Amino acid sequence: MASSRTGSRLLQLAAFGVLTLGVVVCLLTCAVAAALPSKSLESILRVTAPGVVALIAGVGLAAALFGIGSLLSRDTGVAPEVSESLEELNGTVAELRRRLEQSAAPGAAAVPQTDPAALNRMIELLQDLRDVSLMSDEDRRQRLSEQRRRQESEAAESFEQLRGRVEDLMSMSRWDQAHQLAESFAAGHAGDRDAQALLARVVREHDNLRDNSAQRMYEEVKREVEHRHWRAAMAAAQRLFERFPGHPRAEKIRRQFKLIQDNAEIEERQEQEQQIQDLIRNKRLPEAIALAEDLLKRFPLSPQAEAVEEMLPRLRDLAAGAELEGADVK
Repeated sequence: MASSRTGSRLLQLAAFGVLTLGVVVCLLTCAVAAALPSKSLESILRVTAPGVVALIAGVGLAAALFGIGSLLSRDTGVAPEVSESLEELNGTVAELRRRLEQSAAPGAAAVPQTDPAALNRMIELLQDLRDVSLMSDEDRRQRLSEQRRRQESEAAESFEQLRGRVEDLMSMSRWDQAHQLAESFAAGHAGDRDAQALLARVVREHDNLRDNSAQRMYEEVKREVEHRHWRAAMAAAQRLFERFPGHPRAEKIRRQFKLIQDNAEIEERQEQEQQIQDLIRNKRLPEAIALAEDLLKRFPLSPQAEAVEEMLPRLRDLAAGAELEGADVK
């Protein structure tokens, strides 16, 4: 009961302050109008209109606050929606008071700049307060219940739209954007289980996709190793490192990569040596010499390089002799 009386007194004091604010704004605009060099009716109305509107709004708001204060002095509580409306009204009045103080500062514009949207909102809130103050307790509870259902419906619709956008991004593999959108919504709705579940779903499905993809690439490397296709295994391992550098599957292959790389080099040298022999057998000596020189340059310390180095002088002599024979025939 004591808290109700205190709230009633505070509301009555607030009503007096609001009424005073409206009167001061009106008086200021009237003073500015009196100081105008031009006394035309149009200029006077243009200057005094904000003050008149502020006065009317102040009187209406003061009346509503006095009414709510009277209700509090008789009742033990106030409806939650009344408290919300009062909080918003207090914020609007504070903004108007701030603008008034700015206009009264030295060098500021003489006429207070009253925001029409703020005044319209004040009128709407006054009407809400009037309606609620005239309701019975049962009507207030029903109104509050309807308001909550409407808010829940709007929140559910907003969440469904967000989930559709997130799912679209996931289907296009734009995981970073999907995660950012879901995380932002969940941060703004900390108590919303659906929002938290959506964020967890994005993280889970992205992790599953990464794990499945890394597993497929890991199995490809293993398959090539088992068939001793070392160069194919090395290429598959490098793709795995590029796409999933920190994944456990990539780390496991990285520990074996030196062996794969060495065997891939041996495989390539052996294949190149076989190509040189095939070219010699088909008497394509210039091509055989070029390929032998490339092998020496790329793998100078290999066993194949040693054999090719011994063979190259003889290949060059044969190639030179073949050129001479061709020249004689011509």
